[in-house]
Amino acid sequence: MAFKKPKRVAVNHPPFLLYIVDDDEDDLLFIHNAFQAVGFDNVCKGFYDGHDFLEHLKYKASEESPDIVVLDYEMPRMNGKELLKKLRSFPEFNSIPIIFYSDRINDRLEEELKQLGAFCCIKKGITPGDQLKFARTVTEFLKK
Repeated sequence: MAFKKPKRVAVNHPPFLLYIVDDDEDDLLFIHNAFQAVGFDNVCKGFYDGHDFLEHLKYKASEESPDIVVLDYEMPRMNGKELLKKLRSFPEFNSIPIIFYSDRINDRLEEELKQLGAFCCIKKGITPGDQLKFARTVTEFLKK
């Protein structure tokens, strides 16, 4: 399956929308706080699992479109790999970068996820400094 080159957005000018799908409430909060720390308030919308995210898309897809999607790999009901496959089946998600941010990332899994359409995979950090580094990495990517 061919994917379009991920779009770039000007993050210096709102609106900028980042969807995060992660079953760990602390991680959702850490990521939100990290983006606030790099100057982007109210840019994150979090979901606890793939089913909740897909339900949101069913009702809000025509009203809002994310600039980037961040997925955890290991989640209940639907793991990140299954969610990635579903998202890539929607034409409107072919050019949206999907990043995995998970402590389960290894070389084999990263290659597999990239083959399925992930833009990149980042090993999840455990400290607020790691979260801040992640937020800076994502915003720098979007600025290019």
